[in-house]
This record gives sequence, C-alpha cells and structure tokens, in this order.
Amino acid sequence: MTADDIRNVAAVLLYAKQSWGVLAAALADAASGDGSTIRELVDQAIYPRDDDGPYDPFADRFFAISASEQHWPTDVGAYLERGARGLGRLPHFWGTYAYAEIPFALWPAHDKDTYGGPFTVPTSSPTPLVAVTTYDPVTPYPGALRLVQELGNARLLTMDGDGHTAYGGNSP
Repeated sequence: MTADDIRNVAAVLLYAKQSWGVLAAALADAASGDGSTIRELVDQAIYPRDDDGPYDPFADRFFAISASEQHWPTDVGAYLERGARGLGRLPHFWGTYAYAEIPFALWPAHDKDTYGGPFTVPTSSPTPLVAVTTYDPVTPYPGALRLVQELGNARLLTMDGDGHTAYGGNSP
C-alpha cells in the first residue's frame, strides 16, 4: 500500500456518499497498520482485473485519450505552481488537480485539432443549466461558478449537499 493508493481510493470512493463508510473503515484499518482493505479496494476500483486475470485497460485508455485530446501545459513547472495555488482553493483535493496531472505534460502525442475554447454560449442559444453540489470532492463548487461565468449565457442550479453530483442518491 502506498500514499498514491490511499489518495486514489479516497478520490474514487468519495464520488458516492454510499461508499464513505467503506472508505472510513479502510482508512481506520490502514491507520492501525493493516493496509489490506486499501489494497483490495485498489484492486477492485482503481486497477480492476478482468475475469481471466489481466488488468482492465480502462485507466490506460482514459489517460491516453485525455492526454492527447486536451490542451495540457507541457511545462512541469506549471503543474507545480498550480498545485501550490490549489492548496488554498481546494484544501481537500488540491493534489489531484495539479501534481497528479504531471504525466499529461510528458505525454508525447497530441491531437492538433482539439477545440480548446472559448467555451461561451451565445445569447441566441438555449440557456444551459449547470447543476452542482456544494461539497462535491471531485468537481468543487468554485469550478462550477467559474464555468457559469465563462459560458456567459448559463444558469446555475446549486444543491446544498455532498458526494459527486446531485444525482444517483449521492446527496441527501
């Protein structure tokens, strides 16, 4: 069990409030010296294996597509600066928004025609609704506020709650 294992398991299990008890128990076990529950959760939720034994390639595919089709800075220093700034803005998961993204800077292939913005909505278009939960650990509320401002012609629906999104029973 590594610190990355703990961080990854926490990030995944915080998506759904129903998983918080499992996470709390796993962290308590780890704090008392037993990392087997964290290891089991990593094997189930982070790097699952197919029924016949090999690892499911989902995470690799997700990374390769994200790294090549999004506009990531190629300067590692930009991620270090972003991590330092993120600590103040996102005190619980600032590391997942900067330091964990450093591999994207090093990815060698990039899609040349990926649309990178601006992401605005003309006033003649239907108004998009941005739904957000106030204490979502993965997509923090301040990001939704910035998105609505960037889109221009958008409305914000705020749910006072936790878990990742307001759907699927993740919040009360």
